[in-house]
Amino acid sequence: MKYLLRNLTAVRQLSAMALAACLVLPAGSQASTSLATSPLATSTTSSVLPNLMFVLDDSGSMDWDYMPDTAKNFAGNYGFNASHCNGVYYNPNITYYPPVDSNGVSYYNPASSSYVGSGTVASPGNTFTDAYVDGYNPSAGTADLDTDFSGGSGSGSSAFGGGGFGGGVSYSGPAFYYTYTGTQTTAAQMNFNKTSSQFYTECNSGTLSTAAGAGPIPGNSIFQLTTLASTETVTLTVSKPTSGATSSATISSIKVNGFDIMSTTATGTSTSSLASSIASAINMGGYSATSSGSSNIVTITGPTSAMGYTPVITTSSGNWIYTTYQFPDTDPVKLQNFANWYTYYSHRMLMMKTGVGLAFEPLDKSYRVGFMTMNNNNWNGTIGSSTADFVDLAPFDSTQKATWYNKLYVANPGGSTPLRAALSNVGRLYAKKYAPTTITTATITVGGSGSTKVTSIKVGGVEIMGATATSGKNASNSYLASSISSAINAPAVTEYGATVPRKSSTVTITGPDSADGLTPDITSSGSMTFSVSPFTQTVVSANLNGIQPADPIQYSCQQNFVILSTDG
Repeated sequence: MKYLLRNLTAVRQLSAMALAACLVLPAGSQASTSLATSPLATSTTSSVLPNLMFVLDDSGSMDWDYMPDTAKNFAGNYGFNASHCNGVYYNPNITYYPPVDSNGVSYYNPASSSYVGSGTVASPGNTFTDAYVDGYNPSAGTADLDTDFSGGSGSGSSAFGGGGFGGGVSYSGPAFYYTYTGTQTTAAQMNFNKTSSQFYTECNSGTLSTAAGAGPIPGNSIFQLTTLASTETVTLTVSKPTSGATSSATISSIKVNGFDIMSTTATGTSTSSLASSIASAINMGGYSATSSGSSNIVTITGPTSAMGYTPVITTSSGNWIYTTYQFPDTDPVKLQNFANWYTYYSHRMLMMKTGVGLAFEPLDKSYRVGFMTMNNNNWNGTIGSSTADFVDLAPFDSTQKATWYNKLYVANPGGSTPLRAALSNVGRLYAKKYAPTTITTATITVGGSGSTKVTSIKVGGVEIMGATATSGKNASNSYLASSISSAINAPAVTEYGATVPRKSSTVTITGPDSADGLTPDITSSGSMTFSVSPFTQTVVSANLNGIQPADPIQYSCQQNFVILSTDG
């Protein structure tokens, strides 16, 4: 986002300076001359407005909640939940501002048409205990970050979760993050591609405090855990070793910042009876605890002074195991900041939408601004349809801004990353030379029901999937279709890309010309069925993202710019 802001500043400066192309130097003049800001023929009534086309990367990787790509490997370890190792993850040193609407009004301001405050159509609002999983799609639901944080983004393709893409790592509990305190901070040291480096080893080290028989896991001394919650509570879990457990156990004290929160010792002959005894004994200094029925978990509630401290347990007998964590940070400002990150920044596309929306807010009708995406994922295939991911270049007045922001905020990730093609398309737009384009596509329609897994899709003997696709816990064919699309988009380098509309069971695969006539070969297990069409070529007439664009060039001295936003 910093680079985008810098680029916009540069655009403003260049736009003004470059109008020198329209200047007129009087014959023989050697004195200083004022630069013209209007074409000669209309200098009394018109100004030359620079063209600025914004191109959004809407490829499948924009759905990921980690950056760079190799940070996916850290899921379940320290690095994934530390901004030092995962550039997308929450950074407590950053203030995550909510987005603005086309009028420049914050989503948290009642004056905004997209207001998310309590008591509006978007009720109950975006709070820590009721945070939207996707701030640009409120219908996707909310999550209570006190208890339902999943370890990553609540939308998009998270490295946390089941299935081949997610790696099977799962988490459900309070929000948390790690702060890095080590020495690997320079660009040379932070080598994500060298797995043997100290930096990579630290980021990829486990989050458990000890490994059986192995001592401390690397990284414990350099990653500081902070949990976030709306109440000052922490859990204590009582368990027994797998072998050689004593018949009973006694805890003589539990201290928080040196203060004993127990009024008496606690003892038990089972994990649940000890948990109950612990809960009854915790009643000192504003602390209380509960443990229900046969549960072996004690929930401890403390005063705000407990924040950041981990209960220290002292035993007088037994060899049982006690697992607990630090009391959470309950600062309302920090909780809201995390909720803002979760809702508007927690994967690449959310971050891009919010950052771009904020960066373009200062621009006005002194600029002609347009919009397009690389893959045109929202287009319904009908030439001239308003569903196309495209906005003609026009003065950035209130009407143009409303259209432009709407297209930005509904962008949908999917497909490959045709950077050169996207820039070429804008170049042809400015050059008034638009040629027909041939695309090569095939479709896979998923039918039936039941748990199903797709392990391979080959075209002409070439594997085009980078991960296994699954039907998810609900065994949904639309979920499997989406998983197939993500798996095709997973490889860093590929000639194939895939898209699937929201809640659709049909995957559209785009491939190279050499795929024409070939039929995707699917290897799967399970009860769902697949209807596969061969690759065919379609000539798309002279249009840009399904739209016949208006001529953007008004004057020969007009300046034309493009800003390309991409994750690489």
